[in-house]
Amino acid sequence: MKAVSPLVKQQVPISWSDDLSQLRREATVSHANGKWASAKKSFEQLVNKDGENFKNWLGLGECWLNLDDPVRAQEILRKAVALRPGDARARLQLGRALDRDGRRLGALHQWRTAKALKPRIELTSDERQRVAHSVDSFRKALGDNATHSIFLDISDVLRFLRRNLNLTGIQRVQVGVIVSVLQSHMAEGVQMGFCGRKIGTAHTVPLDLLSDLIDEVNHPKISRSRLNELLHAIAETSPEATFKDGDVFLTLGVFWIFTSYAKTITELKAQGVKIGVFVHDVIPLTHPDYFVFVHSIAYRVQFNRVMSIIDFACATSGYVASELKKAMTSKLKRSVPVISVPLAQELPHAVAAADAEFIAKLPREYVLSVGTLEIRKNHMLLLDVWAALHKKYNGKIPTLVLVGKWGWKIKPFRRALENSGFVDGKILVMGGISEARLAHLYRNCMFTVFPSFVEGWGLPVSESLAYGKPCITSKLSSMPEVGGALARYIDPFDTKAAQTTIERAIMDRTDLADWTKMVRRNFKVRSWAMVTDDLLAGVTRVADNLRHKGKATGKVPGKTSDVRTRAFS
Repeated sequence: MKAVSPLVKQQVPISWSDDLSQLRREATVSHANGKWASAKKSFEQLVNKDGENFKNWLGLGECWLNLDDPVRAQEILRKAVALRPGDARARLQLGRALDRDGRRLGALHQWRTAKALKPRIELTSDERQRVAHSVDSFRKALGDNATHSIFLDISDVLRFLRRNLNLTGIQRVQVGVIVSVLQSHMAEGVQMGFCGRKIGTAHTVPLDLLSDLIDEVNHPKISRSRLNELLHAIAETSPEATFKDGDVFLTLGVFWIFTSYAKTITELKAQGVKIGVFVHDVIPLTHPDYFVFVHSIAYRVQFNRVMSIIDFACATSGYVASELKKAMTSKLKRSVPVISVPLAQELPHAVAAADAEFIAKLPREYVLSVGTLEIRKNHMLLLDVWAALHKKYNGKIPTLVLVGKWGWKIKPFRRALENSGFVDGKILVMGGISEARLAHLYRNCMFTVFPSFVEGWGLPVSESLAYGKPCITSKLSSMPEVGGALARYIDPFDTKAAQTTIERAIMDRTDLADWTKMVRRNFKVRSWAMVTDDLLAGVTRVADNLRHKGKATGKVPGKTSDVRTRAFS
């Protein structure tokens, strides 16, 4: 095993005072001299004989850390922290073990805690920089006059993770904001949590649990059992949030799947809390034919209830903001402030490499299309284009790789795809895949295609450009906002014209190379930190300007059944 530079520099030897003197002396001497393997053996014996002694666990954890086993070190150091939560050294070393394992949010939380417990604790230059960046930049973003606390409701993503490992569009947006808040906006003015079992209540998720949860979600070796353990701990231990008149409650995810949500926000509004929702799209309202009938009806019912209560809204694009205003005016005869907050266009941090087995099975050349396999994404156009090109060029075309879960109203496409033999094997369908595999697909594709009929944003377009890959996408709804001058646009209803555009990208390699260079040269990153800055600053400005015209009566329009009363169930 390669030598690892000690992470415990000439620490003051651990002192002992009980009956296990000889064993403790051996452990202390080996630990002080950096003989980690020898010290580990002694500390393991001490843990077995005296498992309630904090120093035994701390010493053992430091040994595992310096033996370059951060996973084992985490397990041991967590026990040390549990025995003595106020020990800065244990927090520091746990942070280092988490960081070594790629769990950056958990590491940052532990280092911040260590610094708060012992302001003069010795950190490395990288640790100091990361902690300094995270401390109270919320106030920098909002100014010193911010008077309202902001509660970010993340019930949706917590519920989603109970059933899924791989994030999809709206949940990825929420995680992007959560990561940014944890990294750069942790001040007293921001809380994150979920709607409680009792109507009208919410619970604040402890920062250590939330950091560990998001680290687990982003980890290449995500564990279903560990995820369940964290979600259970969050549901059972998160304290009830308290609100004062003028505070803000903003729902980051979907609002229409929680049937008791309208009652909860009515109760909160009655306390003087300003209520907002982050609207990702209103497509079930404006384009109901793309959805199963019962889903579009459920959305409409919840939209009318919730939008009759809120004080303001945020929207993922100018297009969504405009559609939301029109819908509220036409259906509810109501108007509220709507903040447009365009989403991020940046690469995920520290994504692990894809596994060799996956890479070996990929075609040599391929075009990528990412998105749920549902009627709205217009995969039938891609099937028709690939079938025509396959016939025209006698099969000598790149493979089309479709990445996404099977969705709704998609049976005709699926049947046609199967009947074509997946266009003689030139179309490859993948389900939900890991971030590592998705990143590899983006990095190594020729270009991407996304011919959706309508979107609220168009995350695959921004991701493609962020990876330096050209994108052919729809000219409708929000997609031109995302792609700007870097994407090429098609009419999603004109298959023949779309074929011409796609064929050119495939066959004219000089043009594709020039287009790729242009994307990489001119693409401007919009980070999740920027999104979160804009979101929190916009919400604070609106909250400062809003004046309630009397408190809500607590009555909800229409009848609301209390189906989902369990925490983020």
